[in-house]
Amino acid sequence: MAVLNDSFSDQSVTNLEMNRVVSGEGFTCGGVRDGGLVCWGPNSENLKVSNVSDSFAVLVAGRTAVCGVSNISGDVRCWGDIEPPSTEI
Repeated sequence: MAVLNDSFSDQSVTNLEMNRVVSGEGFTCGGVRDGGLVCWGPNSENLKVSNVSDSFAVLVAGRTAVCGVSNISGDVRCWGDIEPPSTEI
């Protein structure tokens, strides 16, 4: 039995064709087949993803961030709370 959570329901993404989908803590993001990145969920506004038209070869999500590798340039773009990895041993 599936349980639907209304905080993840977003009618604006219902009809989009996604080629990649990743999730973090309180958000889900998808690469739109024709280009672009959309995010939804209760914490998606914290990512500050807007007006993204690139298409991505790879999408990854952490707890509070999402990153993608651009299909065109190969550049890595990230949104959200990006914390550098710890270098302490």
